Amino acid sequence: MTCLVLRRRRRTRRTVSALAVLSLACGRTDFADQGDDEIGAPTSTGGESDTSVDSSESESGESSSDDTTDTTDTTESTESTESSSETRGSTSTEESTESTESTDTAESTDTAGSTDTAESTDTAESEDSTDTGPIDECSAEALAGAFAPQELDGLDAPAVAVDILDLTATIDFSPSETQAYASTILSFRVGEDGGMPVLDLRQDINLAILDDQSIDAALLDRRDFGWGMDAGFRVLAVELEPCSEHTLELDYWLEIPDAPMAGGLQYLAAPLGLQFDSWSSDLNPGRYLEAWLPANLPFDRSPISLVLALQDAEQPHTLLSNAEVEELSQHQWLLEFPETTTAMAPLIVVQPTSDLEVVSGEHLAGNGQLIPYTVAKHASVGQGLAQLELATRSYLDEFVASTGDYPHPAMLAYISEDSRSMEYDGALTTKPQDLGHEVFHSWWARGLHPQTYADGWIDEAWTMYNTTAGWSFTVEPYDFVNILDEPAVLLYVDDPFFRDTVTESYWGGRRLFAGLAAIMGLDELRAAMAELYELRMDEDFLGWIDTETLEWHLYCASDSDTRVMDAFYRFVRGNEDLPPSLPPMCN
Repeated sequence: MTCLVLRRRRRTRRTVSALAVLSLACGRTDFADQGDDEIGAPTSTGGESDTSVDSSESESGESSSDDTTDTTDTTESTESTESSSETRGSTSTEESTESTESTDTAESTDTAGSTDTAESTDTAESEDSTDTGPIDECSAEALAGAFAPQELDGLDAPAVAVDILDLTATIDFSPSETQAYASTILSFRVGEDGGMPVLDLRQDINLAILDDQSIDAALLDRRDFGWGMDAGFRVLAVELEPCSEHTLELDYWLEIPDAPMAGGLQYLAAPLGLQFDSWSSDLNPGRYLEAWLPANLPFDRSPISLVLALQDAEQPHTLLSNAEVEELSQHQWLLEFPETTTAMAPLIVVQPTSDLEVVSGEHLAGNGQLIPYTVAKHASVGQGLAQLELATRSYLDEFVASTGDYPHPAMLAYISEDSRSMEYDGALTTKPQDLGHEVFHSWWARGLHPQTYADGWIDEAWTMYNTTAGWSFTVEPYDFVNILDEPAVLLYVDDPFFRDTVTESYWGGRRLFAGLAAIMGLDELRAAMAELYELRMDEDFLGWIDTETLEWHLYCASDSDTRVMDAFYRFVRGNEDLPPSLPPMCN
């Protein structure tokens, strides 16, 4: 296969995304063999015992979305699974299709000991082979919100957060061979704490090159950070100097990701074609960008240049993405994601053109903002495209009024009965009944991003409170006199390596805001949340939100009403005992 690899180039400005809908004809090249000499890994000090969903499930994957919950369910169900949607369809009941299927995968069980880049015992290469030296500045800001260095069994140096500078990649799909190959180049910088870099990729690495030197892929084995191997991260078991800058090249056959309930990749026969979807999820680990490409934790933002090619297809295909897209040739696209991109942000959908209806336009919202939009409807959806377009525009009007300006260059909505309901930066995939929920996430979730995976409860809870038919903007007091009689609810786990949004975040989170409305007053609560959104957003770089910031902001907005802190103590952090002594007053 002919692979166009883009060498890394650093972005210094925010790239304005342009939604692309390209209907192209067919092309054909051949796969190229891959291979290189490797430096052996150090003696294994431990093994992985990972389990994951059998890839055979992925062809159908999650037949419904995991990101929404029933908008008319009168029972506040806590059941949420990868096959249930984030607002669980407007006509659904307490159905749960939770799957616990998992089978062992053939992932390498070797772990690797430390290999210092300047004093490797496994190679006679020069001392600077894996260290390009310190840079002029080692910005702490680039790692704001990152985790502290971690001591892990089997590693001779701490596992550390790094700042990804950019990622360039190619993915070549061949429907006739039912296979795809990915080549990636990741540039990154180590922070003030030197050590072994942490990142993630849920593919089986075929070739690894660190700073132009081939290394054993076992040096990138997945490690357990306290929540099991499914929730683990890869650690590059090479100790790197503080403030040093590096490149890591990874090549691999692209398959169904080694992550729970993964899907999103299906080859079509007669005529040959492809169905691809980012298929991201916040309810299972390893389901963001790392499912397909090497990626960091949520704190990091960096640009991505991706060449995506579809070889030997026998029918035209349409690409939907929130990237800036350039057609390079027939069925070959260059996708440029801006420097604001987190692992949660990118959306890539490829579908046969015959299965889609697409409309694009510009919507003059009620706040005077002109919002370009694209609505794509899959043939599986019974509703008409015009009806879905009108609904999308109506939701944009509603939410600019309640929350603020639309924070993205454009809106892309892909609506399918076979899709997951999931949010991306300025884009979404959804079932028709979950459209409003997912549009609202353009503000809370992919405008104001969660600082950590665990902070994802915030956007789900607030979105449910704003958009759930029959349950939005209710006022439901807690019994603070008999607080121990109120069941404790755990929404937030204070650990940067906890990778799942707690399923109770949807209905339990909605109930939390209903209780806060009883403390503060509904109008005051909504005003405080709108104020927080505005305070935390950056005009050029989107924003972050974390649990402590939300708690303190609402506490201060309530004139230091201690019941706000009490509610967070019991109904967010899940504590069973009485709250501690009074918190300080706001000033």
